[in-house]
This record gives sequence, C-alpha cells and structure tokens, in this order.
Amino acid sequence: MKTNNNYIFIAIITLAFLISGCALTESTPTTPPVNPTQEATSTPLPTKQPQPNYPIADINFTVSIPKNTPPDQEIYLNILDEVTGLALNTQAQLMTKDENASDEGNRIYKITIPFPVGSSIKYRYARKAESIMVTEHNPDGEPVRYRLFYVDGPGSTNDIVSRWTDTPFEAPTGYLSGRVTDASTNNPIPDLLIAVGGVQTVTDSDGSFSIDALPSGTHNLVVYSKDGSYQPFQQGALVAPDLPTIAPIELSPRGKVKVTFNVSFPENTPPLVPIRMLEISNN
Repeated sequence: MKTNNNYIFIAIITLAFLISGCALTESTPTTPPVNPTQEATSTPLPTKQPQPNYPIADINFTVSIPKNTPPDQEIYLNILDEVTGLALNTQAQLMTKDENASDEGNRIYKITIPFPVGSSIKYRYARKAESIMVTEHNPDGEPVRYRLFYVDGPGSTNDIVSRWTDTPFEAPTGYLSGRVTDASTNNPIPDLLIAVGGVQTVTDSDGSFSIDALPSGTHNLVVYSKDGSYQPFQQGALVAPDLPTIAPIELSPRGKVKVTFNVSFPENTPPLVPIRMLEISNN
C-alpha cells in the first residue's frame, strides 16, 4: 500500500505541473502575424542634431572662355573639395551662356551659387567635349589647380580661361606684382597665399610676390593667411597686355580667440609618451 501511495503522489505532482504549464502557455501573449498586405513598422532611427545656421550669400560667377573653344559645348563650374582632396568629390555646376553679353563671339558664361558667409571657395572651369570633361590650363600649359574666392557677403567674380587642355593659348598677357604689409605696423608679411587667375604663389620674406604671364583683363586677386592671423584680402586686379600691374596691399590682423581641445585616447596608449597636436594647412 505504501508503494501505491507513492505512485499516487507522483501522479498528482506531475498533473499539477502540466496544468500550470498549460496555464502559463495560455497567459503568455503571442506576437500577431504581420499581414502580408501591410508594411512592417520599425523604430525610427534618432535624427541628427540640427546644424547651426550660417548666413548665406549669393555669389555670381562670370567667365570668359577662349575664342578657339569648340562651339556648342557645355561649360561647367567645378566646386572642389579641399578636405578629401581637390581631385575628389567635385561638384560640377552647369553654366549658362550670357545672351546679353556684348563680346565678340558670345563667349561669356555665368552662374549664381549660394555659399555660407566666411567660406573660402576653391573652384575651376571645365567644358564637356563629347563624353569627357576638358579642364582649363594656364598660358604656360600647366593645369589650373584651383581658383580661390572668399565669401564675405553677396559678391561676384569675373574670370578668364586662358586655354583648355586641347587648345593652344592665343591671347596677350601681362604681369602682376606687389608687396603685402601689416596695416598696423607696416612690416612685411611673408608666407601668404596669393591666388589670381588660376595661379598660386606665396609672399617672400619681404612680403613681395610676382606672377608672370596672366591673360590681360580683370582677375580676382585673393591674399590669404594660411594660419588665420590676418583678414583675407580680395579685389579685382586689372592686368594690362605686355605691362606690369603693381598691387601694394595692406592686411589687418585678426583678433585671436582661445580654443580648448578635449581629446580621449585609447586605454592601451603607452604611458609617459608625450601627446602632440599637429597643425595642418591646406595650400
């Protein structure tokens, strides 16, 4: 009789577990099947924080192309990305012919593009010949690395394409030279970037610079301090054929602000090793 009682007890315990298991299964909610005619929903990704709003200014680009340019080909303004490299991430903007221009052959093209105030725009011109893009070159045959325009508000620039990759240079040239000094001390300023007509150079130790063989006409002249010590200078420079153009320039020093850099390093960084920050300038 004792053995039978044990079997009865085990049977009661087993039945209790089965009943509780059935109750648990019935009380647990199940995920309803997705209706094939409906789209499944998902949790939206967090949105990016809004970027600060900078004032925007319209810049009018006007360019005169060479007389020997093949007719009926599209002209582009290429905005260059100096962060990833001038040869990468080019934004090609199609220009329109200025039908109101009075020049011979109607070789004037224009476009208006908005940019943030305070930005320095690096760009150059190109034309579409069949399925390839032909870039502009300087009179000496070297390709134009970039042109420079400083956005300090709504403005405009008049440029001259000397020649294309596949066309010869056929125009008179002039010369541009000058000296850059500090407006407050009259001291010369060395190592400033000078950009004009698709050509770049830097000022010597006495603040002087010289650029030869520029096509005659008006060019946008930019003087740029690579370390930001001086306010950028920009104005049109009229280059006369076969004559030197002298451009004495004074720059005003920029006010300085204190910047704090907070940097986190990997845990496996060797101890007692000095950490340095490198200053990189883009020419």
